[in-house]
Amino acid sequence: MQQVLDRARNVRMLSCALVICAMLVTQCSGVWAEPGAGGLGELQEQVLKKIMELRAIEGTPWKKQQELFDLILGLTLCINPSSKYARESTRQCNQLTSRPVPGHPDLRFESKAHPGLLRELAKAAQDGWGVAPDYRLAHEMIREASDLGDPEAQGLMGMRFATGLHALDAWDELGIVEFGEPSEEDAILHYYFAALGGDSFASMALGYRHFLGLGVPKSCPSAASYYQPVAENTTDLSIRPNSLPQVERLRLSSQANTGGLKAERQREIVQYYQYSADQGNVDAMSAVGQVLNSGTQGVTRDHTQALQYLRTAADAGDTEAMTHLGHMYANGMGHLDGPPGMESHGDLRMAKVWWDIAASDGNAGAQFSVAYMHFTGIGAKKDHDAAFKLFIKAAEQGHPESHFFLGIMHMNGWGVRRKSFQHAFSYFSLASHTGHLLSMYNVAMMHLAGKVTIRNCKPGLVLLKAISERGSVAAHLQTAHESFFQTNYQHALLHYIMASEAGMEVAQSNLVWMLEKGYVSAGGYLNNFTFQHTMRSAEQGNIHSLMRLGDAFLYGDGVQQDWVRSSAIYYEAYQERSAEAMFNLGYAHEFGVGVPRDFNLAARGWLTLHKAWDSIRPHLPRKLDNVWDRVLTVQPPYTTIFGVWADLVAEASPMRLMFSLEQTLWQWTTALGLHRFLSSSGGQGGGGGSGGGSDEGPPSEFPEVPALLSLVAILYAVLRIRQQRVGRLQERHERERAEAVAAMAAEAGQLERERAEAVAAMVAEAGRLQEEAASQ
Repeated sequence: MQQVLDRARNVRMLSCALVICAMLVTQCSGVWAEPGAGGLGELQEQVLKKIMELRAIEGTPWKKQQELFDLILGLTLCINPSSKYARESTRQCNQLTSRPVPGHPDLRFESKAHPGLLRELAKAAQDGWGVAPDYRLAHEMIREASDLGDPEAQGLMGMRFATGLHALDAWDELGIVEFGEPSEEDAILHYYFAALGGDSFASMALGYRHFLGLGVPKSCPSAASYYQPVAENTTDLSIRPNSLPQVERLRLSSQANTGGLKAERQREIVQYYQYSADQGNVDAMSAVGQVLNSGTQGVTRDHTQALQYLRTAADAGDTEAMTHLGHMYANGMGHLDGPPGMESHGDLRMAKVWWDIAASDGNAGAQFSVAYMHFTGIGAKKDHDAAFKLFIKAAEQGHPESHFFLGIMHMNGWGVRRKSFQHAFSYFSLASHTGHLLSMYNVAMMHLAGKVTIRNCKPGLVLLKAISERGSVAAHLQTAHESFFQTNYQHALLHYIMASEAGMEVAQSNLVWMLEKGYVSAGGYLNNFTFQHTMRSAEQGNIHSLMRLGDAFLYGDGVQQDWVRSSAIYYEAYQERSAEAMFNLGYAHEFGVGVPRDFNLAARGWLTLHKAWDSIRPHLPRKLDNVWDRVLTVQPPYTTIFGVWADLVAEASPMRLMFSLEQTLWQWTTALGLHRFLSSSGGQGGGGGSGGGSDEGPPSEFPEVPALLSLVAILYAVLRIRQQRVGRLQERHERERAEAVAAMAAEAGQLERERAEAVAAMVAEAGRLQEEAASQ
């Protein structure tokens, strides 16, 4: 068996090496025309640039989309006249220089197809841009572009290999029909080359995998090295207005629980605010103007209308509206003309007028804007001292941008007595807690470099990951939200998968929820796919996913049934104060599912003891309340009196004699009459006089207080032993988990070394062949 496994591993390594060789040869041999080479190559570059510009613009007319799609189709494929894609200008196929498109016998690949155009053709066919959606065609176009060396297409193929969607049978024209078995080796290979080519999605996917050790060694420095360029690019884009996607972090499960899955719901709220604004509500005017200016909440962006609402609110004295109005004038948004000779489109002078008015009324945003003008000398006299004072005023109100610039000024010694990296780090940290991207990046790099603070990779990596998830790749998450609300569930599923592979926990949770609710029907390895992404979401701290993970082990859904592990997961969720986990643990103990069944013992023993304890508790010294509160405390998931000793005996005796001994203890208690004493109120016995005692109570001469205190002391000792048992079990579980992780990491490291050796050998061989060819 081991020989078979070794042989299979060698075959996989050889296939990986051959693919690497093919990619290197492809990228070095100039299969496609270089940009600016003239002729067809130059035309392809112009068309690629044009279509990318138009696809970035919302509302491109359908006719224009069709024209560009037909143009791309003609430049990348040759089409049989009988094909549904055939047009009057369609060129005939040259059987000698073209290759058939798998799954489409009426289409053939051109010999010198441009990989970028193939990629854009795939995205158009996938999104229904200028043509009816055809996911099978899109899949083959992505595969071809990936083989030709396009980094973005390689990242898309990596996602398909990672999720089992790399086979053509996994798709039909309308989307995903089944999940196959993933191929981690091919996925990592494609991700690596895509990241090497600068693809942000692939870099995030590899960073996420190194972060959690998914198919690669778990390594914080490696993960940070993949996230860092993406985070840097995101921070650069954050400086430019409207350069980053507007992403709403919606959880579909929460939206469903609140009845908010309809896209019209958000629009109705905005319409209500708009109605209030039209009726003269100043706060509503300001809110509607801001929504129209940013284009969120399902509303189309309209700068001109936003400017009108904000101007009306500003005239009524709303400082927030004044601040936003100043930003619109400063950035040239809208087309509202002001009084002659004073206002104009994009006028910094008028923007400062509005900001000065709002700043004098204490608006933090306006104070920051005026301070920024003095800091840069744009629109006002450059004055670091004045800028510092205004930054301080805005920062005192919690303005994150002001915290950031105060950090910059302390770092460079501008407007302050001397440089102070410690003060800069403090201000950057304050701003990073509010999600300020530039501050988050600076704090992350300080943690990684050990500058001012102790070198610590983990917090730096977490910040870089959070920054990257707000960059261009996050557009997949917003596209998935919008497609879901438009009932285009296949399109939503695909983009949720993309965002999930990039490590976004919200996408992982929404993806699992969609599949569990049956919004998309797919076969194959669907249960395994759902379980995998549930586990990934749980590993990133989602309690609902942790509960679903416990349910999966409880019912054997997508994984081998394991009641003990299910109860352990419920206990982990219970520690996070999950009410659902508490109920499930109670159910497990009641029926003995993965934990000892103690229902009868609880009914006969613990309930009686608690009744007796409640009766004597008011008579005990209140100074020792902290002790009394712990006497009869049951620490889940342990519910037997003997605690750790019961487990030791149970392991040594299959007859579980200790549990029988516990029952015998209570039988002795009953035989001695102590059960009537424990069940009594504790205040009826002990009275003097002849015949004064009750028949139901204990005899008057019975030593009540010493017996109760002795019993309480015994129980307290037993419960202390039980708490020690909790610690031992947790240490054992952590030790076993650490050993398993170490073994997996060692195996993964061995595979990585073998793969690196194979790659090095192939690269050396390719270099030798090139040198021989050059010498000939």
